[in-house]
Amino acid sequence: MQRDGPLPRLRQHHEKSETFSRKIGSGLHRNWKRSLAGAALLLLLEALGQSSASAATIFVGGQCTLARAITAANTDTTAGGFCRRGRGADRIVLPRKRTFSLRTVTSVINGPTGMPRITSKISIKGNGSVIQRIRTAPRFRIFTVVKGGSLTLNRVRIRGGYDASRRTGPNRGGGAILNFGVVVINNSIISQNTSTFAGGAIASTGIVTINKTWITANTTINRVRGGGAGGAIYSRNPLPNVVSVRIKNTTISRNRSTGYAGGLSVSGNVSISRTTITANLGRVVGGLQAIRANIKVISSIIVRNTGTLGGGLDIHQSIFTVVRTIVSGDRVKVRIRVEVRTDTLTQVINLGHNCWGYIRRAGLVGFAPGPTDIVPAVVTPAQIVDPTLDRENGFPPTLDLPSTSPAIDAVNDGTCPTTADQGGVPSVDGNGDGGPACDIGAVEEGAMPQPVGLLPPLPVGTEPPPVGEQPPPPVGEQTPPVEEAPPPVQEPPPPPPVGEQTPPVEEAPPPVQEPPPPPPEQTPPPPNDNGQPDDNGQPDDIGAPDDTGVSDNSTAPDDSGQQ
Repeated sequence: MQRDGPLPRLRQHHEKSETFSRKIGSGLHRNWKRSLAGAALLLLLEALGQSSASAATIFVGGQCTLARAITAANTDTTAGGFCRRGRGADRIVLPRKRTFSLRTVTSVINGPTGMPRITSKISIKGNGSVIQRIRTAPRFRIFTVVKGGSLTLNRVRIRGGYDASRRTGPNRGGGAILNFGVVVINNSIISQNTSTFAGGAIASTGIVTINKTWITANTTINRVRGGGAGGAIYSRNPLPNVVSVRIKNTTISRNRSTGYAGGLSVSGNVSISRTTITANLGRVVGGLQAIRANIKVISSIIVRNTGTLGGGLDIHQSIFTVVRTIVSGDRVKVRIRVEVRTDTLTQVINLGHNCWGYIRRAGLVGFAPGPTDIVPAVVTPAQIVDPTLDRENGFPPTLDLPSTSPAIDAVNDGTCPTTADQGGVPSVDGNGDGGPACDIGAVEEGAMPQPVGLLPPLPVGTEPPPVGEQPPPPVGEQTPPVEEAPPPVQEPPPPPPVGEQTPPVEEAPPPVQEPPPPPPEQTPPPPNDNGQPDDNGQPDDIGAPDDTGVSDNSTAPDDSGQQ
């Protein structure tokens, strides 16, 4: 038998070694891949954990003023050691029911602004506090939100901002807020702000979401060519896949413009639902102007607005969708009733159950009422919607339907939404006929009133001016102002001496009817850094007891029942 030589045995040994090396190499390669994936997963989990755990809550008080708190949140620092360090998306908490008086300009990059520009994601929990520019201060707006920044306001009042824009460029408009990023406003009041270009309250080229808020007594003054649009809100965001303005459960009242629209001037994608737009005054249109917009108006009330071309709505080159909405009592200054005016380039999508005009005249230009719409035979708009704002249905104040209103239980074909009221209450049988139906408009007659929270009672028959101050004087043919509230029964405490800050005291129970505090310019608080609370015990009359139940509605359904 012939034995194998040394070469075959050497080759067999080499093949075994090579096979063993390939197995080891493949195993090492698999383990390396697993290790790399594991490391990436750990890094991702760590990043997610840090993003959720790193957001700081910054309490305003002492040397941590509101301006310093915003700086800390923007820069992830302690703002010079005065505040808690900001981390990521931060929340700033204001002391309860205080007034923050702004006296100086903090930023001029996007025009004079009282607060530092919002460059990161910040939410402010107001706890019923007021942020205001005092009238003796230089003219400046309150907030500017830059592109990439986000500001959420909860239970806060913003008032007294004054944008004095007179030059060209993007940094114009917004007496209270100029927005290039994202703004969300919940349970708040925006009042008595002014712009000499556009957007007496808010001017935006970004995204604005407003929920359960009262926007009132803001003014736009037409001092710039092409300006004067939107006494309350001015928005120009042409992005096709973004809802640039979403307004829900909100009241927009008594705003005025010496230019185009007294209430709102919008373009882009706009959604307005369960909202009351009333008593606004504009040189061209009273309530709402839409230009190159895709606008939906759902379950809302648009009444008693005044302009020269369109009283309620003036819509151009747009897609206009409307359902379950009351538009009545709006007029032009020559006393011709024009509720809605549309041009030939506007497509009207009428989903039905609307209430147009009165005395059997719809007041529509460019389209006709639909088969399920109502054109009431009543002789005054007050027989359709009560003209006085009240707070029986909660915050913000709304317009009720009188018991004889034709809008009560007018939607009877099973298309009522689950909650059919501006206050979020379910539909009820308002006329007592036993049939399943809901009302046209933003208010469900006969529904159980929602808790009013800390709102004081209203004087009978009047709409109170914000924070105890009288609204701006009327312009043109605006109706005369209401009578002033009775004088205070008890004088408010005097301000602390200059240079001395009194410690906060326990708040006494609210009286049955609290008198309005004196205007800031008459009793100015002591000078301090912007955002330092004045400790004046300003009463809270902002809707809900807290803001825990309110969130960003940017993805909320539009309640139209339509896609």
